Amino acid sequence: MELGAMYPVQVELDPGIADGLGDNLEGYEDMMGMAKGIWIQNDKELSEFIEMLATSSVKLKYILKRLASGE
Repeated sequence: MELGAMYPVQVELDPGIADGLGDNLEGYEDMMGMAKGIWIQNDKELSEFIEMLATSSVKLKYILKRLASGE
């Protein structure tokens, strides 16, 4: 048996990362205007969300750079 991704999934951002994203979270807010509960519906949305995180968050850029360097 092989299972693929199960959508929708809800992503909860670390408050430090969410604060650093600012306006880049537009379109990802939930109905209360808060970006802590972001729903991803498919592979395309997941890819776009990860790309936005990786290019917009200074904190995530630092973490990814450290992981890539093996430190």
